[in-house]
Amino acid sequence: MKCIIFLIFVFLITATPAFCTKEKIKILDINSCFKLALKHNSNLLLKKYNISSSDYSLKIAKTIFDPGFSIRNKLSHSKNVDFDSRDKSLSNTILYETSVDKKLGANGTIALTTQFQDTGSESIPGTINPDNKYAYMGISFTQPLGRDSGSFQAYLDINKAKIDVNIEKLNFDLEIQSLYFNIIRGYFDVLKSKKTVGIYNSHLESAKQMYDMAKAKFKMGLGTKLDVSQNEVKVAEASSNLLSKENDYKNSLDTLFNLIGVTEDLDIELKDEVNENINLGKMNNLEKIARKNRIELKINRLKLKKADFDIESARRNLKMEINLKTSYGRSGTAENFSDSLDLDNMEWYVSVDSDLNIEKRRYVNRYKKSLITRKQLEESRKSLIRTIKFQLNTVKRNLKVSLQRVEVLQKSLKQAENNLEYAQLSYKKGLSNLINVLDAQNDLRRNRLDYISALINFEIYLKEKDKLIGKLPVLLKKR
Repeated sequence: MKCIIFLIFVFLITATPAFCTKEKIKILDINSCFKLALKHNSNLLLKKYNISSSDYSLKIAKTIFDPGFSIRNKLSHSKNVDFDSRDKSLSNTILYETSVDKKLGANGTIALTTQFQDTGSESIPGTINPDNKYAYMGISFTQPLGRDSGSFQAYLDINKAKIDVNIEKLNFDLEIQSLYFNIIRGYFDVLKSKKTVGIYNSHLESAKQMYDMAKAKFKMGLGTKLDVSQNEVKVAEASSNLLSKENDYKNSLDTLFNLIGVTEDLDIELKDEVNENINLGKMNNLEKIARKNRIELKINRLKLKKADFDIESARRNLKMEINLKTSYGRSGTAENFSDSLDLDNMEWYVSVDSDLNIEKRRYVNRYKKSLITRKQLEESRKSLIRTIKFQLNTVKRNLKVSLQRVEVLQKSLKQAENNLEYAQLSYKKGLSNLINVLDAQNDLRRNRLDYISALINFEIYLKEKDKLIGKLPVLLKKR
């Protein structure tokens, strides 16, 4: 029995239950980070609401042409006492009215109206007066002319609403492009911090080895206590630097996770994408490509088109405003309540009303303002093109300099590695002092950091070039 209990105890402390198994660390590359950001980034979610809002604005603008009907019914019953008359009569009135309106185009209407009124009266002593019946049936037509002839303003509003939808979609693409570039910068900042931690960790291990070597030489009488003390200080300094760089690495991870929209509690590790086989790629016709593809220029073109619609609308508002109203109706009365309406006695009439309204000062100022707005957009476009040209020249120069630095640092790094190996060997044999070893260590660490920084800067400049010419991420094209 004791043997069985012992075996169970050994099994429990050695076996790892399934619920305690830690999930595998998720390794992400740049595209994976971007996919996560498309789902979780809060700024993108807000931009999507702007697109939905502009879509509904377009639908509202189009409803002005909907073939709408409106039907109104009215029923009223009133009693009035006339105390001023000799007989102090009491009147009893029932009114029933029905109106049906039909839209014609954007602002025109046609309406059919019918009324029936029955009024009876009696004197308070009891004398009954005959009832009076009244009926009316008419049709009316309204259509604006002049500045809004043919519902031109409604068409302008719809076209401007369509432009607003396209602008919001481009703004969304611009936000994604900016997010993608920021993720790239954040991603490479994390890799740079991670490699920096590795370099400082190697420096700490090297310092510990030199410290152990100095103690061993001191015991054999081949070294001094000062060498031991100096190496001990270098170990403490390397440990402190490593702690600082590890903290920088964690901070860069937090920044990247914030861009993506996920929490830092996730077990995520980034794939090492620092490419040492670098090249400039195509550098011809960059400005021409940028003018064609830059989202900001596309938005500017749409705003210019919208400004043209505003100018046309303001120009038409300088015309006279005339509203044509025509109506045709028939009405009739009957003397006794029992009598039917005599249609032959009904009256026919046609009327035409026109309204002339000119607000010249207001619309002239609006027209001038729309012209100024378009000039502002034209200047903004020219300024944007100048900025693009300047930015492209800068990034091309940065790429060339960065490539040269990488080539130089590749050779320098190999030489620094050989120098450290030679200095350590010489120190071990007693042919060199500690200062030469420490200098070689510092040179190697500095060359490694510069080399990694140059590689990452080159990758960032390449992505910045893509952004400047308006090249969209592959995932955005497949959206």
